[in-house]
Amino acid sequence: MSAKKSLPLHLFWSFFQFGFYTFGGGWSLIAQIQKKFVEEEKLLSEEEMLDVISIGRSLPGLLTGNTCYLFGYQVGGFACALACVIGISLPPVIFLTVLTWFYERLRAQPLVESMLLGVRAAVAPIILSGTLRLRKAAFMLRSGYVFFALALAAYVFGLDCILIIAIAAAAGLLLYRKKEG
Repeated sequence: MSAKKSLPLHLFWSFFQFGFYTFGGGWSLIAQIQKKFVEEEKLLSEEEMLDVISIGRSLPGLLTGNTCYLFGYQVGGFACALACVIGISLPPVIFLTVLTWFYERLRAQPLVESMLLGVRAAVAPIILSGTLRLRKAAFMLRSGYVFFALALAAYVFGLDCILIIAIAAAAGLLLYRKKEG
């Protein structure tokens, strides 16, 4: 089988595995994608990955699904996008199906409560590591730090995320025009 034909299968299997052990939502998944497909397999550059994340975060819907679809499409078109989305979606469906069958028995178990407490504590450093890996691409120019500080302040003071993203995109366009002009 050629590499082009096997890419959707490879992506499906990788994202299927991610779906079983990536806890913490979209940001922890991004850390896994960053490590495997940007650093190890070099399917995308850091800048391309940051673009995928930025667009995925900006669109309506879940960060996980949007990012998986956009990543798959970027590396191999529609078949790869579909493989990524189905791969990442199946494990949670399996988990939730089993969990709902046993929910009443499991929820009061101290062992289950303790396990989830540990998982929650492990999610924060995973998300932070993914964020730190992407900082070079996000802050290629000094203006990136200014955008970051202003966006953080706007978020802390309650400005809507969509508005922050729109303002940052407009500022980026103005900066580009100034640089080109």
